[in-house]
Amino acid sequence: NKFKMFGTTLSISPYKNHFLINELGKKLTEQHNIEFLNKDYKENHGYEKSIELGIANKFYRPTYSGCLPSKKDS
Repeated sequence: NKFKMFGTTLSISPYKNHFLINELGKKLTEQHNIEFLNKDYKENHGYEKSIELGIANKFYRPTYSGCLPSKKDS
């Protein structure tokens, strides 16, 4: 689609490693000549704010992400 930049919201999760996500984004930047938006959405209580906004706006929030550790816990 000829995008100039890409990013991910994965870094909002307290269970995800922002530094690893950033490193993978940098590798893709180099391989595909596209800019990666390096953003750690956990900053400034981002995770907590996302929960509050989700509740206030009645967003569906699944308890199972689809990954094996999540399946074990559910």
